[in-house]
Amino acid sequence: MTATPAATNAPLPIRPGVRVSTAEVAPAMAPRDLRPLGQILLEDGAVSHGDLLKATVMRKRQNVRLGQILLAQGWVTEAALTHALTRQWRTSSVDPVAMPPDSRLIDQLGAGFCLKHAVLPWRRVGGVTFMATSQPEDFDRLRAALPANFGPVRMLLASESSIHAAIIALRTTSLTRQAEASVAAAESCRT
Repeated sequence: MTATPAATNAPLPIRPGVRVSTAEVAPAMAPRDLRPLGQILLEDGAVSHGDLLKATVMRKRQNVRLGQILLAQGWVTEAALTHALTRQWRTSSVDPVAMPPDSRLIDQLGAGFCLKHAVLPWRRVGGVTFMATSQPEDFDRLRAALPANFGPVRMLLASESSIHAAIIALRTTSLTRQAEASVAAAESCRT
């Protein structure tokens, strides 16, 4: 997981096991960088001008996020996109595969909900629940739908594929059972 201080854009590593006090982690988000994502990606050297222009034209014809278009076309890597989003949203990123989440928090929301919304309740530290998402622009709307017992929630960023991989790694059995029971017994080919 990396943290970006407000004064610079240089990421500082945060190691597993490091204790974070509630005073250091405010539930409110820092003001967002208003520069477009494409400009940040260009500054990082993560995308070429030509590819960004093509993606912008495609975005005008489709109702898809710019980052999704760039990823689908192979014009940007997931790591570069996540890094640019952390700069834009002034938050930290986490790799939930390398640093697995607390499975009890996934159970509170439901694995299906987490997969559908590409969100992962990662850990609770000092009374603050850290939620990883790949869609930061939807986070405030999602925050309103969270259970009250989650308390203050702080956004982290992670790639959608790593969020899905972490959920599936921890909850394969429950997802399989849920899928097996989702069709009425009379209509199921398993009975």
